[in-house]
Amino acid sequence: MKTCTPTRHVTCGAIIEGSNFLGQLAVFMHIFVAIAFILIIASLGSALYFMMTDKGKTKRMVWSLAMRVGLSISLFLFILFAHWMGWIQSTGIPLGR
Repeated sequence: MKTCTPTRHVTCGAIIEGSNFLGQLAVFMHIFVAIAFILIIASLGSALYFMMTDKGKTKRMVWSLAMRVGLSISLFLFILFAHWMGWIQSTGIPLGR
């Protein structure tokens, strides 16, 4: 019977227990969250660009800001779902440091 020992993941430094699947999942989660943050910042930048160029004549800025809010809410809900499924673990903030 094979026992699983905790291994240290190279990219994030987190302790990952179990098979290699959890290590791959941790890498996927890091990449997914990074891409989501990049998309949120890009949407905010496009809203700034549309605000400066359109001068309020079109609704492109409003749509960009709505997309940013939608992406932010989706990312938050995905992180809650991933925690509920056990794909990510909360580590907490150590007190006294």
